[in-house]
Amino acid sequence: MRIVPQNSEARARIKMAKVDASLFIDADQYLKLYMADKGKKRLLRILNESREYIFVTAQVVDEVQRNKLSLAERFLSLMTQRSEI
Repeated sequence: MRIVPQNSEARARIKMAKVDASLFIDADQYLKLYMADKGKKRLLRILNESREYIFVTAQVVDEVQRNKLSLAERFLSLMTQRSEI
């Protein structure tokens, strides 16, 4: 059974409680996406849909920008090696 509040103020509080959260993404965790070979698209879609609740510092942005190409290169190299075996 689901209880639905009758007044708009109570409904607004419940709605706010459901979305009143922020997500901090650590640079190392974000960079791991470049090494993932499964589930990456789904996770990126979820993150994109939640972008207004995601908190990223300038330091995280700088670290990701600095390291993403080398990680992508390493990932592609590993994938190439696997396909040659």
